[in-house]
Order: sequence, then C-alpha cells, then structure tokens
Amino acid sequence: MLKRIPKDFLQVYAFNISAKVIQFLISVVLIRNMPNAEEYALYTQFYTLATALSGIVGDSLSLAYVRYNTEQYSKNPQNDVDRLFLIIQIINTVLFGMILTGTFIWLLVTAQESSYLIQAITAGFLFSALALEISYFRSREKYMVSGLIENVRYIAVAVILGGIFLLDSLQYSNIVLAYILALIITIVIGILLIRRSCKTRNAKITLNFDAVKLLFSVSIWLILYNAVMQALNQVDVSMLSAFGESYDVACYGVAFKYYSILMGFMPAIKTVLRVRMSKADKIESIQNQHLFAKSWLIKSSLPVLLFAAAGGVAGYWILPVINGNNYNEASSVFLVLCFCAAFAYIFAPATSLIMSIGKYKMQFVTAVIAMLINIIGNYILIPKWGAVGAALTTTISHLFFNGTLTLLIFRQKGNDIGLQKKN
Repeated sequence: MLKRIPKDFLQVYAFNISAKVIQFLISVVLIRNMPNAEEYALYTQFYTLATALSGIVGDSLSLAYVRYNTEQYSKNPQNDVDRLFLIIQIINTVLFGMILTGTFIWLLVTAQESSYLIQAITAGFLFSALALEISYFRSREKYMVSGLIENVRYIAVAVILGGIFLLDSLQYSNIVLAYILALIITIVIGILLIRRSCKTRNAKITLNFDAVKLLFSVSIWLILYNAVMQALNQVDVSMLSAFGESYDVACYGVAFKYYSILMGFMPAIKTVLRVRMSKADKIESIQNQHLFAKSWLIKSSLPVLLFAAAGGVAGYWILPVINGNNYNEASSVFLVLCFCAAFAYIFAPATSLIMSIGKYKMQFVTAVIAMLINIIGNYILIPKWGAVGAALTTTISHLFFNGTLTLLIFRQKGNDIGLQKKN
C-alpha cells in the first residue's frame, strides 16, 4: 500500500505528524499547568493573533512565491536563480514594521496598556520570516529540509518550556519568551541551511524587481485571498473576547489546539497538491482536474465523516482525562470542530485546483463571503452558545467556502493556463 502513496506526500506527512506529536505534548503541558483560565485565554489571544498576522503577511507571500517559483523552476530546472526570496523577506519586514508602528501609535493615543499586542506582532513577524524560509525549500520540492526546519521549531519550544517548567512556572510571560526565543533559533538554522543549499547546488539568490512585478500582477488576488482566510481564523477568538467570557476563549483555545492536531494530514496534502498542480505540465487540463476532484470526493466522504463522528464522541471521554476538569466545555467545541476538519479533508483539493487555473479573484470573493458569514454567525450565536456557537459558525463558513470552490471547479470549461492567465 505504501508504494501507491507518493513519496513526497509521505515525506511531508512524516515530518508534519512528528511536529503534531510535539505540539500535542506542548498543548497538554500548558493546559494542565498554566495557573488559570484567564492566563490560558491570554495565551490563546497571543498565539491566535501571532499566527493570524503571520498568515496574512507571511503565508500570503509564501503562497504566491511557491506558486510562481515552482512553475518557473519546473520550466527551467537547470537555471536555479531565485529572484524573489530576498525581496519578499524585505516586504515582510517592512509590512510588520508598519503594523508595529501603527500599533504603538494607537496604544499611545488611546492610553491603553496591551503588551500582548506588541508581543503577538513580534512573534507574528518571526513566524512569517520562518514560513518564507520553509517556502524556499518547498518550492524546490525539498520536503525533507522544510520538514526538518518545522520540527526544529517545535523541539526548541518544547526544550525551552521544559527548562522554564523546571526552574519557574508556566506563566503567560514565560511562554511568550519561549516562543520568541525558539523562533529566533529556528530562523538562524534556516538561514544556514539555505546558504548550504545554494553552495551545494551552485544556486543563486538575487534581487529582481521585474520578477516581483510579475508575481504581484498575476498573484494579487491570491495574496488577498490568503489574507482574508487568515483573518477568518482570528475572527472567532476576537469575537469571543468581545462577546463572551475568558472561560469561553480558553475552552475554544483548548479545543482548537486538538483540532489543529486532528488536521495533521492537511498541510502535507496541501503542500504536495499546491506544488504538483503548479507545474507547467499539470495546469492545462480542466478535464483531468474534474476527474481528480470527483475521485477524491467519492473516496474520502464516507470514511472521513465516520472518523469525525467517532473522534468527536470519543473526545467527551478522552479530553477530560487529558485536560483535567478545568475545561469541560472544550469537549463540545471539539465535537463541532471534528466535522469542520472532516469537511476540510473532503474538499481538500478545491483551493489547489482553483489556483492551478489562475482563478484567484473568484477564490478571493468566495473567501470574503465566507468571512461575512462567520462574522454574522458569531454575532448571533456567541451570546447564546459561547465557544460552541463560534465553532458552529466556523464550520458553516468553511463548508461554504470549500463547497463553493468545488462547485466552481466543476463549472470550468475548456483549458485555462496558470500564471499567464489573469482574472
């Protein structure tokens, strides 16, 4: 059976699942040992905002960079000259500098003290810079190296947290310090690996502003789409903080950690699909894409839904054992998020297929509608059902997004060319 599974998928998944195991252990330690629900809620706000900002800036740049670089590299693999990497790192630094400056000014004008915002922006910048390093290797299908870098980050976090746990307590401020130090260490390792890769393969990293113009001219909708989707992931926590209690935020954060682990296959699936569907010889046949999407839906739907139902129900017995009795409502939130994960797996090829035919504007508009559904749904359901209401709204909005993209794929006719075809 393993022979039928693509080697690149196995590589990505092997590293990803090991990272998820470490993430699971870190989550359990924090859930059981942080002083109270208020501290965990603050950590949830910090981590969610940091990863959301990283997604809006870093993942958006990475998505366009991998999409463009893979197609260019597949056309001429003998000429490995990267014209974009340095520029997107500069863009990342400038954008986060603007965000940080704006936040400082806002805090001074409003006379507010919200140190977690500054901490989250700093961590978001580091997450983003690291994501761009990982993308450098993924665009060249060096999944072993990109997976190694990702695992180093989790290992560094675990080691530093372990030292803090032995010497002090797992308070919010100590946890933030651990994440920032771990990110800095991993970024330095990533830089050294990129330099080594360039020397080994006689590759070059240069500055080319014409390539940047082409990248943004054909990928601006893709970048905007990813920014909206990353902001969508922040909406639940932001609205829970505004309309719910700290306990709701904490329960949602606990359940979402386990939901993230449940999504262990997804990064591997999307990484491989994104690269494969970006190759010059894979982007011209709509008929082949229809067959692939149909086959995926038929084969995945029933087993995935059954697994989600079993996992959600089992969570009512397993999570209290893992968490202790502090976050009982997290079990109900996790049950709902299990089905959110199921729909994500069932419709997993949708985003990669839409991107492969260059329909970025269509993807962006669908994401904006999903965001509006999420905001309106949270406004209605959070006051009634708290964290469970936020999970329901997230599931509905993501189902709408992925289901709509799948329908749009089947409506495409003829041959659409990837990066050379604009919306």
